[in-house]
Amino acid sequence: MSAILEELVTTARALVRDGLVRGAGGNVSARDEDLMWISPSGFSFLDAGPEDYPAVSIAKGEVVRGTRRPSSEVLMHLAMYRRRPELRAAIHTHPP
Repeated sequence: MSAILEELVTTARALVRDGLVRGAGGNVSARDEDLMWISPSGFSFLDAGPEDYPAVSIAKGEVVRGTRRPSSEVLMHLAMYRRRPELRAAIHTHPP
C-alpha cells in the first residue's frame, strides 16, 4: 500500500475525530506522482479503508486502481492538481 494513501486515510479519520466533518460529508485527496487518491463516494471517512479509495489518473481522469466510485467532487480535485502541480493534497469538509 502506498504510504501516501495510508496517510490520507489516517488524516480523513482524524477530521471526523476532531469534529470537522460528519457522516459522508466532505472529501479528501492526495497526489501520488501521476495519480490522485481520492475518498470514495458514499462512504464516511470512518468506514472507508485504504482498499476503498480509488486512484485516478491526473492526466486522463480515469480510475486506474480500485473498484469504488470516486467522490462526486473528483473533477474539482483533478482541476486543482492539473493547474497547480505543486499541490500535494486537498481537504474539503462540511463542518457542523
